[in-house]
Formats: sequence, C-alpha cells, structure tokens
Amino acid sequence: MATAGANGPRSVRARASKAAKHGITPAWHTDREDYARRTDAHWTRSDKLPAHVIAKSGDLRVVSGFRALDFWRCDIRALYRCPDSQRRCGKMHVTPKPRDVFFDDLVRQTAAGLIVPIEFRTGSRIHRFWMTDRDQDRYEDLNSGRPVLPSPEPEEENHASTGASRRAPTCRPTPPEPGLPVPETPLPSNSGATCPSDPGCAAGVSP
Repeated sequence: MATAGANGPRSVRARASKAAKHGITPAWHTDREDYARRTDAHWTRSDKLPAHVIAKSGDLRVVSGFRALDFWRCDIRALYRCPDSQRRCGKMHVTPKPRDVFFDDLVRQTAAGLIVPIEFRTGSRIHRFWMTDRDQDRYEDLNSGRPVLPSPEPEEENHASTGASRRAPTCRPTPPEPGLPVPETPLPSNSGATCPSDPGCAAGVSP
C-alpha cells in the first residue's frame, strides 16, 4: 500500500463492504498517518521502522487505532466538557483515549475475541477503532441505560497496552563456559529464626 495515493487503495472500501455483508470485519494496518485517519475501515498504524530495528526489539508497537474507553460522570470533578450541554448534566459519558499495544498481542487477542472492533459515534461522525471486549461490554451497557461505574484512576489501571508484551521471553541466559566456576546464589537471611535441631545453624544463636 505504500505506492497508493493519499486516499488509499480503492479496494479498501469495496472489500470492507463485501466483508461486512458476510459478517467479517477486516483489519487494515499501515505506517501512513493519512491512511490511519480514514474512517472507512478499522485501521491500525505503526511507525515506519527499518526491519533490523523491529527484529532487534522483537515486536512492533501499534501507535494508532487501539483505544481505551474512559467512562466518567458529568459532575464538577469531571476532566472533560459535557458533550450534550454547557452545564454539568450528572450523566455518565465516555471518551476514547489512544493506547499503544504490541502488534503480536493485537493479533492474538483479536483472534481470541479479547480485542474487538467498534463503531463509535460522535454527533454525525462515526469513528472506527479497536478496544478490549470489556470496554465494549461497558459501552453497550451505557447505551442501553444500564448502570456503569466510572473508569479507575490511572494508577489503578491494569491495561495490557501500558506494559510490555505478556508473551514468553525470547531471551535465554547464556550457559557458563566449561571450566569456569559457577557462583552460588546466597540464600536469604532468616533473622530471628531458630533451628535447634541443626547444630550448624547460627540463626538466633548468640556467639
């Protein structure tokens, strides 16, 4: 897609429409900001990096197209302006916030149904992006009039996109060379413990 025009390949709209008729939501990934700003499909974007940089880091970070929903009550403590009026209405609202996620995690969790697509409407405009299935459930509760609690404070959030990938580490400790002594790891101190059955134990014994 790097050779396509700023409006993107014409096949995007056609293929997305055809897939929707069969109950399929296509995912489009790009390194171009003009593509990522499109709203005709669920786009994600990563920075354009050399292959050796991606190979060295072991993963590719998705910087656009994945969002977390911030649910908040419209009162005097709210950080956002009321989307419905000039005054605080006291109702619950939701604001999408960009979040990074690793590409491998995005693929795995999408296949597992833990990350899902959404069409988020603001006024007459529809935004298409990806979010967790938990946020989707809360968003549907909000639209259905069911009670929804405000989102946790930032320090209380435990979102997968804010940390490293949860995949098994690819690095392994280097085995020691033959003939070299292996240092022993000291055991933690058991201060105050007693072990009278072991004459060699000095814990809690006065000299």
